[in-house]
Order: sequence, then C-alpha cells, then structure tokens
Amino acid sequence: MKKTLLFLGICALAVSAQASIIIVNPSFEIPSLGAGGYSYNTAGATWVFANHSGEAATGSPWFSGSPPDGTQAAFLQNLLGDAAGSDSISQNLGLSIGTLYQFTFSAALRPGFQAAPFTVFLGSNNLGTFTPLSTTFAPFTTTAATATSTTMTLSFVAVGSSVNDIDSAIDNVGIQASSVPEPGSLVLLGAGLLALGSMFKLRQRN
Repeated sequence: MKKTLLFLGICALAVSAQASIIIVNPSFEIPSLGAGGYSYNTAGATWVFANHSGEAATGSPWFSGSPPDGTQAAFLQNLLGDAAGSDSISQNLGLSIGTLYQFTFSAALRPGFQAAPFTVFLGSNNLGTFTPLSTTFAPFTTTAATATSTTMTLSFVAVGSSVNDIDSAIDNVGIQASSVPEPGSLVLLGAGLLALGSMFKLRQRN
C-alpha cells in the first residue's frame, strides 16, 4: 500500500516537469567577428536580423566595455525614416503548448546616442517595451505568455523614433518555463499530494 501511494505521489509531482527549451546562440557569439568588428544582417548567426540590425564585437562603436556573456552582442538600430517595426532581431523557438514562458536578457544604450526603446514579442504576444538608459548592460525580464503553438517567434522590435538613429545593444537572452497543468493533470496532482499526505500519516502511526 505504501509503495502504491509513493508511486502516485511521484507521478503527480512529475506532471509539472518541463523539458529544457534551447535558444541557439543566446549571446550572439556566432559567427566570430573579431575585436572591433560588426556586421549588419549577420549571416550564420541563427538569428534573423531585419533592416538595420546585426551583431557587434567588443571594441566596436555599438556598446562600451564588454557584454555580460562572451565578447559579442546584437545591436538593434532604428534610423530616421525606417517604417515602424521594420528593425528587429528574431528567432523561432520550439515550445510546449500550454506552457508559460518569459525571457531574460541584458541591454545597453549605444554610447553617444539617446534612449532606444524596443518591444519584445512571443508570436503576437507583447511581453513589454524596454528602454536601456545606460551604456552599461543591465538585466531585464519580460512578462510571461502561454505558448499556443509548438513553434513561435521570439522577437525584439525597435519602436523608437528620432531625428537621428537610435540604437540598443542586446545580449545574454534566456528563457524560463513554468507549466499550466490541464484539469486532468490537476486531479492527478491533487490525488498524488493526498497520497503523500496519507503515507506520511501512516509512517507517523507506525
């Protein structure tokens, strides 16, 4: 009886376990550009760079100092006259339907330029608009959204406007997942927790 209760408890607690979701090239180290190098619409980076965006290395004009992870970061530039939403950085992700996802990243302002806001999307879900105010990379965390498809696009989209170009550097993109159990899973979880509670009581009596 005790073994059965233990098995039910373990099964129930395992319901919320999530497989690891991978962001490829999260710190924009591929391909290597060399000290001071940068590239628009960088080929082979596993990200899609639209319009005025790309990758840059330490020593380039796009950020000061070193990025938080590695020696390269992405840059997101919005030039005067660019259509709204035309400057972006994006990657397709394999996700689990019904799971909540939120993202972390670091961002910095380009030295000598004004604040450059951008919005983060998962598919059509707006996860927040962010504006780096310092040339030192700072951490940011998005709001969460529930995956409605096994493949959705994570994108960073420039939304600012200026008489001059405005630029942000982005690095060290991470993902956090948490499950949203279906009703049947909740029933199993509740049964498992009750089973564990019963087993604990039995042990106390013995």
